[in-house]
Amino acid sequence: MRALDRLSWRARDEEVFVEFYRKSFRAVHSYLERRLADHSGIDDAVAETYLVVWRRRQDIPPTDSESIAWAIGVARYCLANQRRSALRRQRLFIRLRQVAQEPPGMSESGNWEAIVIEEFNRLSDGDREILGLAYWDDLKVDEIAVVLKCTSNAASVRLHRAKRRLKERTEAVASASFCTAEEKVDG
Repeated sequence: MRALDRLSWRARDEEVFVEFYRKSFRAVHSYLERRLADHSGIDDAVAETYLVVWRRRQDIPPTDSESIAWAIGVARYCLANQRRSALRRQRLFIRLRQVAQEPPGMSESGNWEAIVIEEFNRLSDGDREILGLAYWDDLKVDEIAVVLKCTSNAASVRLHRAKRRLKERTEAVASASFCTAEEKVDG
């Protein structure tokens, strides 16, 4: 295909997509709005939906009613992917809490979850990556080694060190928080 043909083909694709977007936006937005409890995520869900639509633009059905229904189906799958991702994040946090080992008395303060998340986010990129691979993606040490392109032994050592650093950080913050709370009670 010559360059000029590719350019005209691409321009035609963009025109078709823009027209489809105009026809389907309200229905897709309404669908997502009804299904998302947190309305702040609607724009992201709409954007993700139309990104998929753009990538699959050759699959758009020819009639308006079919194409709008198809776009709502794409939005449905995007929403399902977001929910699965949120569940994985929840599972990650639950597992990180186990790694960090909540100290006695912290559950009453209600800060433990915030402490674990904050300290996880403060870890180095490498520590967050390996903990995520282990606890979010459910990879075993051998699988982590493949992802990180290192030996299984190196992956095991890195995981152990990352878990230790998270535990040390959360214990230090929890200890400081607990001491501050005691000082307020005593003071």
